[in-house]
Amino acid sequence: MAVKKHELVHDNRNQLDLQALEQYIQLMNDQTNYKPPPQELVKNCQDIVKCLARASGNEEQLWTLLQTVEEYLLRIVNTVHSSIRHEIVTAILDKFYTFISDPQSDACPATSVVLIVLDCSDTEGTLSAARWLVQQGDNGPAGAGLRASLSCLYCWLYEWHGTPALGDWVMAFIKALEENERFDILIEVSVDNLGRLFLALDDPVTLRQSVADVIFHVLASLRESTDAFNRIAPHIGRVLANLATDSGQWSRQLLQNLVDILTATVDGLVDSLKGEAQDMFKDKYQDVILCLERHMASRGCRFLQQTPWRARNVCLTSVNTHAPMRKVGLLNLGNTCYMNSVMQALLVTRQ
Repeated sequence: MAVKKHELVHDNRNQLDLQALEQYIQLMNDQTNYKPPPQELVKNCQDIVKCLARASGNEEQLWTLLQTVEEYLLRIVNTVHSSIRHEIVTAILDKFYTFISDPQSDACPATSVVLIVLDCSDTEGTLSAARWLVQQGDNGPAGAGLRASLSCLYCWLYEWHGTPALGDWVMAFIKALEENERFDILIEVSVDNLGRLFLALDDPVTLRQSVADVIFHVLASLRESTDAFNRIAPHIGRVLANLATDSGQWSRQLLQNLVDILTATVDGLVDSLKGEAQDMFKDKYQDVILCLERHMASRGCRFLQQTPWRARNVCLTSVNTHAPMRKVGLLNLGNTCYMNSVMQALLVTRQ
């Protein structure tokens, strides 16, 4: 692909070249008064998506290019007429979905930078865009495109940190799937990716609030799934310990949300089992249960207010979603903190 005046054109090899893209973006950013004809503008924006999808490199290697792409796309969508802006955004999202919905495309996570055309502070607008994509992708066999898209987005969440809006977009995509009752897709793909998503909590320094919200939303939504719990159980002790050793406010917030969700999960799963099955579960996850008991669960976790995902036509074991929480200590009334600390120490002291 080469730059010809103000247009990106394919060369004889029909290859997309990052260098040509960078030259084009730089040219357009330098000539802010020039605007290509609408159809050319739409085509060039689609070519940008295509070029980024086939790029290779990490955030550091692609940083300069991605910054110029963001600047260009923001300038375009903020200066063109609203009808043209809608056409550009739709074309970009359509091309974006083409790559993330193809399991064979292996699209570069840098492609997500084009989501800058969506104002993620406008939650409803982002959700509307996600709804449109879900409806577009609902025509494939058994939702194959939607499965591939969600799996791709999950992979990008724990592989790529160069797109601040990515977490907000993934959350919007999940909510759009929830609205369309595609719980079979949500459960299957989320369980498959849950282990790696969960381990993202192990590095709070690089973890964005929006990404943490996605992880907690998924964990809370899968709290009735034994399979999901099996995926994360081997890592729970380490993640909790790492978060507990960090005295920062962000780590404490992550720790509390995680303890609340996992405690509710264990309580619900135990409550759903009877007799020998319940005893086997407690024996199998004794270390996890003891680890959770060392931390005090609260009653105010907002993620537990959502209804767990349940696949269609699947009879799940009845789970009491309002199962009593574990011991939470005393509410401090002034000088009861001393008594509370003694009770907590006794609670976690093994006989």
